Amino acid sequence: MFRAVRWLNLRRLRSHPLRLVLAVVCVAAGVSLGVSVVVLTSSVSSSLRSFGNRLAGPAPLRVVGATSRGGLMESVVNVVQATPGVSGAVPVVEAVTLSDGDRGRSVTTLVLGVDCRIQALAGNFGCSQPALAAFDNQGRVLISSTLAERLGPNATIRTDLGSSPVVAAPPHSPLDSFNHGNVALLGLPLAQRLFDRPHGLDAIYVLPARGVNLADLSQTLKRNVGNWNGVLKANDPPPGVSVASSSFLPIFTLLGLFALGVGAVLVFNILSLSAEERRTELAIVAALGGTTQTVIGGAMTEGAVIGLAGGLLGCLGGFLLAHPLTDSLSSFTRPYVGVAIGVHMTLGAFVIGCAIGAAVGAIAALMAARRSVRIDVAAELSMRERRNESETRPNLTRGMLFLVVSGLGLLICWIAQRQGALQPWQASVAPIGVLIAIVGYLVASGSFAAVVARFGAGLLRRWNGTLSLGAANLARDPRRCGVMAVAVGAAVATAFVISSTHQAADQAITHGLTTGHAQEVAVSTVGTNNTFNLDAKPPPSLVAELSKVPGTASIDRAFFELSGHNADDLVGVSAYDHPWLNAPLILGTRSLGAFQGGQVLVGPALARKRHLRPGSNLVLDTPTGLASVIVGGVWEDGNVNGNTVTVPLWLFQRLYGDQPPQSVGLIPIAGVTPVQLAQNVREAHLASDLIVDTPHQLARSISKGVGQQLTAFDSIQRSLTIVAFVAVLSTMLLVGVQRRRELGLFAAVGMEPNQLASMTLAEGAGAGLIGIALSVGGAVISAIGFYWILPIIIGFKDPLIFDFATLVIWGPIALLLVTVASLLPAWRNAHVPVVEALHYE
Repeated sequence: MFRAVRWLNLRRLRSHPLRLVLAVVCVAAGVSLGVSVVVLTSSVSSSLRSFGNRLAGPAPLRVVGATSRGGLMESVVNVVQATPGVSGAVPVVEAVTLSDGDRGRSVTTLVLGVDCRIQALAGNFGCSQPALAAFDNQGRVLISSTLAERLGPNATIRTDLGSSPVVAAPPHSPLDSFNHGNVALLGLPLAQRLFDRPHGLDAIYVLPARGVNLADLSQTLKRNVGNWNGVLKANDPPPGVSVASSSFLPIFTLLGLFALGVGAVLVFNILSLSAEERRTELAIVAALGGTTQTVIGGAMTEGAVIGLAGGLLGCLGGFLLAHPLTDSLSSFTRPYVGVAIGVHMTLGAFVIGCAIGAAVGAIAALMAARRSVRIDVAAELSMRERRNESETRPNLTRGMLFLVVSGLGLLICWIAQRQGALQPWQASVAPIGVLIAIVGYLVASGSFAAVVARFGAGLLRRWNGTLSLGAANLARDPRRCGVMAVAVGAAVATAFVISSTHQAADQAITHGLTTGHAQEVAVSTVGTNNTFNLDAKPPPSLVAELSKVPGTASIDRAFFELSGHNADDLVGVSAYDHPWLNAPLILGTRSLGAFQGGQVLVGPALARKRHLRPGSNLVLDTPTGLASVIVGGVWEDGNVNGNTVTVPLWLFQRLYGDQPPQSVGLIPIAGVTPVQLAQNVREAHLASDLIVDTPHQLARSISKGVGQQLTAFDSIQRSLTIVAFVAVLSTMLLVGVQRRRELGLFAAVGMEPNQLASMTLAEGAGAGLIGIALSVGGAVISAIGFYWILPIIIGFKDPLIFDFATLVIWGPIALLLVTVASLLPAWRNAHVPVVEALHYE
């Protein structure tokens, strides 16, 4: 059997290099998106694990607190140290802030507050407590020489008490090799004071005694430190990182599966044509006693080889595509833990990419080979059964059936989001519903593509016979017409959905900010997006000065804490001096009286996960223990992907103590506009790093941040455009080979080369136009589906907006690309050798 496979299948790969390259590229285009998701996941874990290993040194465990900032009480150190099996406990403050340089450059910096116990992790470097205390008394911060070089001689580092001067480390400092040099060091008491952690820590690194079982020690520590604190492996990522990845990965995965499906169909087309060209060979094999298993096994081997090569190339594409994805995710991890995500291509991702490619190739080959085993051997050997090039009628019934399936998918999405999607099963079926809706429409549009082509051929018949012939070629091959149209339409529809989502978010943000405290001027020392964990909040002295700015009636401070030590149980806790309470209500009440009385408002994801309803008790982790609060209502608050609770300020301070505000809002006196008040703040020159925004400016700033996060999706949309280009190029080249005899007849009866080329270009451009036309329906269905399920994934419910202007932009771009993709097939068809073509088969 192996000899037959080598002669019948593998030998053909070498004799058709262009076909082989096209098949490999088709698989790679689909595999690359799937691999990029795997690479993104492994990159996050690898980057944070490497960071954790460098920081923890020999310590295998760490104890973390109830909140992301200083949530571990200093008294827990003695509890850990007294636990049987512990030989050492190293307390650390891990603050993330900004360092400012001479030229206005700011660098996200990890600040470590330590005492001489750090020598248990870093090795003995002659630390003495008196020397460390003397350094602290100067109020200065030690930074790496790398960071000092970036910032210049007059660098400062921001803290919750204002900016502090820094002193550079000596040359060749060990700090240079840690976190790319973006690190600073200071004594533990000074760090606790500067970063508002009175008697608070961020982590305790645990050194076990020799021979102690780590699993048993971990369980003992969990019992001793209290279940509001957590015991993790030293290199486990901070739980809050999951807030970003849980939003991106599901959508990336859906797009990756779609691209992989398009690649599989293209490979099926290529292998089907290859099988058709070998009909005589297959007939000879059958006449000589070859079995069905030989034919199918050989085809699957050929497909697996092609798929494996495509998987290898797809791994490279996935590695390249992962860069914009990790850059987008780094915009969250850098201000959260001070660490950027680097791209890490693991062996597991490589193996998965190759396995997916080989599986796609083998399955596509199996589907193509099943047709080959049904040939009439006698008729084929007597040359009576030529390749069937007769007209095939489009399957309208199939198209209508899958259009109904698409509608059912939208119905599932609608059911999944009803009443705020507070039931756990609703979150499970929502992604399935949108996938059914999109795939159903894509299959339906593939069936309708040939119908549109037939209609176009009829319109063109009286105007231009050559173009009409190109459209007729599309109409008589519905499957290939559908593949090209779907590939083009998917790229255009994806651009539509991304742009519509951005506009919807922009409108929702603007509406939310301008219908709450519409006159409030926002003042902060850090950016607006994903900066809750930065330890560079407005210091008390600055807040006091802001209250004195002319035109200010009152101050509205915003507070935030991320509570929890497990990625599945994180809760964002927020409070305000003047709560807006303007988010749409799902259940319960949001009356100001009930709220100020202690009834809290929770987001939909938190209510769904913990089965919360009005009157339920919500248990929160706090630095001093577990605290129970009463739920007054469930509302559409999407912060922390909907895992959020808004509490009155007095309750927040009772649970978490006095905290620096995340930002400060200035409410103007009567007669003063936000623009005038913002100008007064700027003219006061209270701080060099002050960010002052009117409500509309703040909305634009937040919307800009959302747009930067959507950059990753833009990269995927570009990848789908490349898939469309490959789809048209490969399909048109292979159709040219299949219709070689037909092209020879056209040339023999007087059709000129430019007419043959025009016919081919018309076919490719026609498929693009059909795809663009049908993409409108797919774009609308996708936008509606995502409108219903995105609140379940990201927590926010934005308005339904259709950005049809995107179709006007990306439609011509896609049409230009597919026309370019048709140039090479057009040139080959225009130069077909007539005599050789007429003898073809």
